[in-house]
Amino acid sequence: MNRPLNGEKILLTRPQHQAENLARLIAEHGGQPVLLPALAIAPVADSAQVAQVLASVDGYQWLIFVSANAVNFSMPLHASKLVAPSPAVAAIGQATAAALCHFGIAVDLLSPPPFTSESLLATPPMQRLERKKILIVRGQGGREYLAEALTRRGATVAYLEVYRRCVPQVDCTEARSLLAQGQLAAITVTCGAALENLSTLLGSTYQQKLWAVPLVVISLRLAKIAQELGFKRVTVARQATDAALAEAVIMTMTGGQGDRND
Repeated sequence: MNRPLNGEKILLTRPQHQAENLARLIAEHGGQPVLLPALAIAPVADSAQVAQVLASVDGYQWLIFVSANAVNFSMPLHASKLVAPSPAVAAIGQATAAALCHFGIAVDLLSPPPFTSESLLATPPMQRLERKKILIVRGQGGREYLAEALTRRGATVAYLEVYRRCVPQVDCTEARSLLAQGQLAAITVTCGAALENLSTLLGSTYQQKLWAVPLVVISLRLAKIAQELGFKRVTVARQATDAALAEAVIMTMTGGQGDRND
């Protein structure tokens, strides 16, 4: 097997339960995954309110789940499967669709590659939405772009926020040591909250060293945030998938044409 990462240490910042597949891919390509969850996910305090909303979704034409977390923190609170005449279900990303399938929920619309809000908005069903009611299932404080675009197209949009993002309590000793010694070859980040938490977790002493490490992200939006924070070299994966992240890490490490410093 081709192992182009040649023992390089790659920092993975996803919550630990979501990092296993990417860690496996990095290891299969010869890298050494270093786990530093820069984000913790917890349910919102009022789960009864979430369950109440889920019990009365028949008034909506669409439910849009923005992430696997949106599914995993909502569906266990729903008393029954979503069946006709329930709303049509849209999923942003393959992991989200897989989570819905796990709960027996049929996915009517999957955002095409690169599996983002923008690609979902480009699909034919999301064009003419006059008099349509849409419920977006997400975490607290998510980006407003999707709702704003749907509203401009005539939809009435509501949110169901089912989880919250937190700064985790984690041991950063290994990551700090690798940073100090210049032994981190790359960092992967998949959401803005984790990107912002990373500097907080590692501390201001390591900030300049952190910003010098090549960073791999899943969208141009994250790349812009990273560059505004101070990261010097940012690569955008072609899709928001583990395989694309691993591919972008390899391209970054081997000098492939993966850098998009837009």
